[in-house]
This record gives sequence, C-alpha cells and structure tokens, in this order.
Amino acid sequence: MDKLSKDLDYLHEYFSVQGVNLAIAEYIFILESPHVEELKYKLPVAGSSGKMMTKHLFPEEYKKKPLPLGLFLDSESGENEKVQKIGITNICEIPMQKLAYPEDVQEKYQQILSILERLRKNVKRLSDKELIIKEILLTKFKIKIQSVQKDTLLIPCGKTAEYYLKQMINEKDWNIIWEVPHPSYGSWSKKKYQTKIKELKKLVNL
Repeated sequence: MDKLSKDLDYLHEYFSVQGVNLAIAEYIFILESPHVEELKYKLPVAGSSGKMMTKHLFPEEYKKKPLPLGLFLDSESGENEKVQKIGITNICEIPMQKLAYPEDVQEKYQQILSILERLRKNVKRLSDKELIIKEILLTKFKIKIQSVQKDTLLIPCGKTAEYYLKQMINEKDWNIIWEVPHPSYGSWSKKKYQTKIKELKKLVNL
C-alpha cells in the first residue's frame, strides 16, 4: 500500500488541476476529474465540455470569445463581476482516466491508474486497497471544500460527481442543485435536459 500511496502522491504532484474561484464564488460547478485539455492548460473544464458550459452560462460573451469555461474564467479574472461569481472544480484533481496521461506514465503507474478507473465507474465491490485510495481522494476534497462559503450553491454535474459529493459532505449543511447532467456530448443543449438547464440558469442568475 505504501507504493500505491507514493504513486498517488506523484500523480498529484505532476498532474493535478486546481479549482478556480473556490473561495469567492457564489456558485461552484463540480465535475468528475480533469482530462487531456485540462492537463494542457492546468484549468478545469478546458475542453469541449467547457465550451458547452460557457455557451449556456455566458451566451453573449461566448459569441465574441468561444472559450471553454475554465479558459474563459481565467481570461476574464478580475475584469468581470459575473465571472467572479462562478467557481469550477473536480471531485478528483488528477485524471481518473489513464488515457489522459503520457504513455510512459500509463505504463509505469498501471496499478494506481487501474484503481482510479474503477473508482470513476462507481464500482460497488472494492478491494481494501481501492477503498483506501478512495478515502484518500475523499479526504482531499473535504479539505478543499473547507475554503468554500457555506451559502455557496454547489452544482455537481453528472452521476459520478453526485455519487462522490454525497459521500463527502453533509447535504443539510449546503445548498445543492442535483441532477444537472455532465456537459459532455452536447448534453446541455439536448431537449430532454432543458427543464433542468433552465432551472440552473434561473438559480445562477448571471
């Protein structure tokens, strides 16, 4: 287990993506974990899912600057009061999908990456080692969320984010909007999710 813990520390040291605006945001979107584009820019939701979020949350700005939400918030930091209301983070600060890592890392850290992939899939039956890694990740998030104001609206996006958030916090202590779909595959524009997306926009009130 010592080796797994050291491997996890290594991944956090070199492949971690921190949240944005967590201490000052009024609304925090919580996603699963970073992927290739997030590692490239060192910002959450820096790929196609992030573009979908910007398009719906900041439609006028998106027409002028069609950036993923992570890059948009970073580029507008300190200049736009609406931007400062929004925070973004991931349940896990390192990628839970091994394909996000360079090939040499995938090969050298096969065991810990396999565990992260199983945790991402919400596997119900976990080994003792997997449970320990899961608890380490939960603890890291709990520490991070301590910087967030209790009246902040938390918005987990997708089933994985919801699953882990429910295990990390006491729901009674927070304002949370549930059942917001993950913004991947154009989901925020799909007809079946429009009622929830409209509810989300009304609550966020940008």
